[in-house]
Amino acid sequence: MIQIDNPEAEQAIQQLARHLGIEPADVVAMAVQHELERLDQNRKAFLDEVSRAADAVRSHFPLEQWLDTDSLYDEQGLPK
Repeated sequence: MIQIDNPEAEQAIQQLARHLGIEPADVVAMAVQHELERLDQNRKAFLDEVSRAADAVRSHFPLEQWLDTDSLYDEQGLPK
């Protein structure tokens, strides 16, 4: 059970519940679900943006220019 000790939040919940014709607990559940979905969408948008940026960087550097383990380490496996 959640107790809300914020009068402004409690008033807003009650007001939205009246407007929507639903119980205050349903208003809270709906708001929480909405926020979780928004966060998930923002996360997906961010990951898409990072992926596009990585693709753009890769397009400027052909695969043969990338460093490989032979470029980074000597025959004993130590950093060059």
